[in-house]
Amino acid sequence: MKKKVWVLLYILFQCTWGFLQTFLGFCFFVRYIHKPHAFYEGCIKTKWKRFGGLSLGLFYICNE
Repeated sequence: MKKKVWVLLYILFQCTWGFLQTFLGFCFFVRYIHKPHAFYEGCIKTKWKRFGGLSLGLFYICNE
């Protein structure tokens, strides 16, 4: 229960102070919606076939 509260506070923080980064991360999420996703440490992790990774707000994109 306590962990869920911290995760919700983290998400709220990311959506308010990190709005621009989270919005750009959401755009990448929508662009790669067909790729595999998972919930990882309070973020949404997406795998893609490109070299390297990207972290934008709530969204974390990494190579496979």
